[in-house]
Amino acid sequence: KLTNAYRAEIMFHIEKLAVPAFMNSQEIYEEMHSPEAVIKRKKDSYRDFFILQMGQGNAAQKFSNSIIKDMIIDNVKSKLNGDVILKNLRSHRSVLFRDMKTIQASIMYEMLEEDDFSKYMDYILYYEKVFKNKLETECTKFLSEGDNLKNIISEIEKKVISDIETAVRAAKDSQCSSKEFICQLIRNAYHLSIPHYKLMPYYDINIGDKSNFAAVIIDQINGPVRKHVDDHFGGWTAEGIMQHSRAKDFLYEELVGCNEQCPFCKVPCDAHMGGRKSGPHS
Repeated sequence: KLTNAYRAEIMFHIEKLAVPAFMNSQEIYEEMHSPEAVIKRKKDSYRDFFILQMGQGNAAQKFSNSIIKDMIIDNVKSKLNGDVILKNLRSHRSVLFRDMKTIQASIMYEMLEEDDFSKYMDYILYYEKVFKNKLETECTKFLSEGDNLKNIISEIEKKVISDIETAVRAAKDSQCSSKEFICQLIRNAYHLSIPHYKLMPYYDINIGDKSNFAAVIIDQINGPVRKHVDDHFGGWTAEGIMQHSRAKDFLYEELVGCNEQCPFCKVPCDAHMGGRKSGPHS
């Protein structure tokens, strides 16, 4: 027969074993579900939310949308002025755009086919104008074919964005302070044209944590900024580029190098052909 004393001893023994296990379970539960533990465990997924809610995130967004976006657009426009186009022309039209002589031969051949003496006189008297018109016609034809223009713009855009991202990461990893971050970024991207009047409001801002600021800029570049840039160039045409850029002037300077003609016989100078700048006219 169980006595009350025996029952009490059994209960005490059970509690002695159960209480530590219960306390351990409680500690494990608190460790997994306490607010501090949840935030620590999910800090990476909360990072973007917290950054964007703080002024630091807003400043990085504003900098990306007002400076980085314009930087990409301006540099893509400037690089459409000739060197990239000439590289693509030479890879797709290697015979015609090899040098000045081949384009001259093409112009002469067309005039012989048309048998128009007035055009031949224009060529003799207004050599530069006729040559540039030929370059413009051939460039427009090439850029209008398939996705040539889209691919060239995409190639330039990728290179500009890569250069900017490299400059941002280098600024983040440098020893500069938070207040010097923008200046360091600009120094790293010195080869990209950035109007100083646009940068003035950002020179002395304290961006807080450099890593977070840089992360927001890169996120913006590969998100809304890139979409805006793509939309901006989506409506561009080959004709518009050739009319409003210096592409044909650049091509003329690279292929011909000199627009001087003999004052007597009107033969064009070929001493500076291919961009050479030394030596007398001949």
